[in-house]
Amino acid sequence: EELTKKDMKESDRDELVRVATVATQKLGNIVNAFSEIARIEDGQLDFRFETMELVDFIDRMVKEAEPVAKQYGSQLHFDRPADGILVLGDPIKMEMVMSNLINNGIKYNKQGGAVMIRVRQLTGERAVEVSVEDSGIGLSPEDKAHMFEKYYRADEAKRINTAGSGLGLYLVKQVMLQHHGKVWVDSIQGRGSTFHFILPTRAK
Repeated sequence: EELTKKDMKESDRDELVRVATVATQKLGNIVNAFSEIARIEDGQLDFRFETMELVDFIDRMVKEAEPVAKQYGSQLHFDRPADGILVLGDPIKMEMVMSNLINNGIKYNKQGGAVMIRVRQLTGERAVEVSVEDSGIGLSPEDKAHMFEKYYRADEAKRINTAGSGLGLYLVKQVMLQHHGKVWVDSIQGRGSTFHFILPTRAK
C-alpha cells in the first residue's frame, strides 16, 4: 500500500522494497521449515544420498554466507584443511544444516564478532567433525538442554531476533540422525557458542 503512493521519495521506496524482500525471505524460510517438519513427522522426508567432498562444499557455503555476515557486522573464517574429505550425504539437506548453523552464528553474534568454521578428521575413526564457533550471546545451561527441541528458543535469542521459528536446530538434528551422525552444542553464556556435528566418512 505504501508503494502505491505517488508522492513517495525514491529513497523511501527503495527502503520499503528492501524491507519487503527481507520479510518475504524470512516468511519463506518459516513456511519451508514447517513443510520439512510435516514431512519428518509423516515419515516422508526424502533423502538422496551421494558422495560429497565436504571441504569444498563447506567452503562454498561460507562464501555464500559472507554477504549476510557483512550485513550483521560479523567476520566469517573457514579453517580449511589441506586435504579433501568424502562423506555420504544429501547435498540439499546438508545445505540446510550448514546454512542454519552459520546464519545463527552470524545473527546471534556481537557487533564486530567472528564466526569460525572448522573441519577435522577424527583420529583413528572413519568420521569427521565440523564445528561452527561464534563469539556471541551464548546459552544458559537450561537453554543448552533444550536447544534442539522443536519450537524452543532461548529468551535472549527471541530478544535479538523475533522472527525465528524455533525449528531450525530441530531440523538440523533430524538431518544428522538420518546421516547416522550426531549434533551438540558447547556454550558459555555471554561468551559464545560452538555447534558441532559428526559424520561418517568414506574411503577415497
